Amino acid sequence: MKRTRKRQQNNNYRVRTSSNFGGLFMKRFLSAVCFLVAIALLLTACPQKQALIEKPSVQTHTPPAAAPVADSNTEPNTPAGKPRIAFENTLHDFGTISPKSYNDCEFKFKNTGSAMLKIENVHAACGCTTTKLEKNEYLPGQSGTIHVKYHAANVARIDTKHIDVTTNVAENPKVQLTIKANIIPLVSVIPEKLELSLRQPNAACPTLVIASNDGTPFAIKKIESTGDCMTVDFNSADEANRFILQPEVDVEKLRQLINLEGLLSIDISHPNCPSLNVKFAAVSEFKIEPQTVTILRAEPNKPISKQVTIRNIHNEPFEIESISSRFGITKMQQQTKDPNGPVTLELLITPSIPTNRKNMFSDVLTVKIKNGQSLRISCRGFYARPPEKTITQSPERPGK
Repeated sequence: MKRTRKRQQNNNYRVRTSSNFGGLFMKRFLSAVCFLVAIALLLTACPQKQALIEKPSVQTHTPPAAAPVADSNTEPNTPAGKPRIAFENTLHDFGTISPKSYNDCEFKFKNTGSAMLKIENVHAACGCTTTKLEKNEYLPGQSGTIHVKYHAANVARIDTKHIDVTTNVAENPKVQLTIKANIIPLVSVIPEKLELSLRQPNAACPTLVIASNDGTPFAIKKIESTGDCMTVDFNSADEANRFILQPEVDVEKLRQLINLEGLLSIDISHPNCPSLNVKFAAVSEFKIEPQTVTILRAEPNKPISKQVTIRNIHNEPFEIESISSRFGITKMQQQTKDPNGPVTLELLITPSIPTNRKNMFSDVLTVKIKNGQSLRISCRGFYARPPEKTITQSPERPGK
């Protein structure tokens, strides 16, 4: 009986187990089928969905704004939003020019960038060169010009000057322009300076040769000299490429010139060289020690004594005829004369009251030698530094 029940229980367990296994298998099978069907549907639907997504994006796409048309001369690959400056030339050669002549040139440039070009400064290191700029800001594609005026030196040489242009170009903010010139006198004078002597006939004045270097004939119109101490014979109607002149020197008038120096001015009809200047100077017969009297830490209205010695270089006796002061600051107190030597002057210098906040004063003392030349002694002084002013507090007013 017991065995029969046990067998029946085993058979029921087998039936239940088989039934459970079959159900589980069916569930898994159906899940797999559903998963595969879902994948198939997804793969089928993706291209259509992608088309639906991409199609509106094509229709709603806005084309980019058209780029500005570049100038034909704009440099390629110019960075966007940056100014650029391009000069046609950075060097101008005037070639051969005459001394003291005025010469003009231009430096043209263009903003080849894509932003506003600002020229912040145009600087010429030498005062003989001046510049002019029409404006300081230039839009992309705009052009400008720097006008330059050059005043040539009064000597023969090859001259070079530089002009610095400062801009807002980040890569190269400073551009250097250059001007060159070969300064050659169109009309030359030989010698350029006359060395004279007070002890020789006609002051040992040499002849002057005036010649045209460019082949242009000219006439002499007028000749003048400092103090009228020279005269020259010429005919203003004569025209030639070359003249030889012999100045006649009045030695007594030459002695009256301060420091025995002056100019011989010659006006001619050359179209590009209207005048010539020839310096002349004679060797002084006197030596002054010191030539310039200097005073340090001077105080207004406080007299200071100084000594000056005048000596004849030929050891000849002389007398002082007069002494005069240009501004009345310097006076002679006493003179001591050595019969066989120099004369010593005792000077009294009274500094004036400073005006216009000047920290120095000056004067010129003229010493006239009897039957001789006029000598000049320079006097200058520097005031002591004024004491610093102390600020005192003013008393308060009643009621405050």
